[in-house]
Amino acid sequence: WLKTPDDEINLEEFKVAANICDEIVTRPDGLTEARYTINGEFDLTEPKAKVLEAMHVACAGQPTYVGGRHGIVAGAYYGPATDELHDHQIIGDIELLPEPASADRINTVAGTFVDPNSFTVTDFPSVVVPEWVEEDGGIELAEDLDLRFVTSPYQAQRLANIMLRQRRTSRTVTVPVNLSGWRYRPGSYLRLHIPALGIAGAEFRAVDWGFNLLGGVNLTLREESVAVWDDAVGKPMERPDITTLPTSGRSEERRV
Repeated sequence: WLKTPDDEINLEEFKVAANICDEIVTRPDGLTEARYTINGEFDLTEPKAKVLEAMHVACAGQPTYVGGRHGIVAGAYYGPATDELHDHQIIGDIELLPEPASADRINTVAGTFVDPNSFTVTDFPSVVVPEWVEEDGGIELAEDLDLRFVTSPYQAQRLANIMLRQRRTSRTVTVPVNLSGWRYRPGSYLRLHIPALGIAGAEFRAVDWGFNLLGGVNLTLREESVAVWDDAVGKPMERPDITTLPTSGRSEERRV
């Protein structure tokens, strides 16, 4: 269907992703199920990118393309970090978003999945963190999630919970790194050290990677901890301070 040669597929990444998807989790009703499954159908006339995106969402996954090979990182905690990134490796401007933009701030995730009995699109129970609603002045800030390939309401809620925690708590750093940045691949965790910004060993996940015109690598890093991937649906989570900067705004620093 995609007509991608085998030598352009990172089979090891897909094996790791498959094992994560097959992990058994216990549902609130005491039964068990696989962490992520994809169940559904699609029309061959649909845009391929649209279908693949819906499949990635069903496993909280992220597609990768490194070294001319396609791969995938399934939704999971791949830490604790064993690698580090220091300021002497940085070769350009740093962009730090210490808080989610106001337009991206949410405290509730609602959406739909496919009922396995009637095979109809059905609402799954919304995932809400009451403490975050209270922080937002009692206003529900909701995001809608379309899970067309999910047939378990429990899987749907776990995915909604991951999305809510990522959107609510994750800070993002975009940084150009010298060629040592080649080793920080999407999905890998590292500890970031930028003393000038007050960042001393905070754990980040590489979520995007690409060569830049300065002869190095552009990295997009998102702060993540094991708590983001906790199965406790609808519960608040603590996140440590990573910097002495104000809690909103953007900072840039140039390295020569």
